[in-house]
Amino acid sequence: SSKSSKRPNRPYGGYATASAVRRGIIRAARDL
Repeated sequence: SSKSSKRPNRPYGGYATASAVRRGIIRAARDL
């Protein structure tokens, strides 16, 4: 859950990034 892992230029780039990443993973798993 690194803020400089995907979009370091984000205003929040902290919990928001982790949430987005987690949501993406969940979405991918659901798509499976």
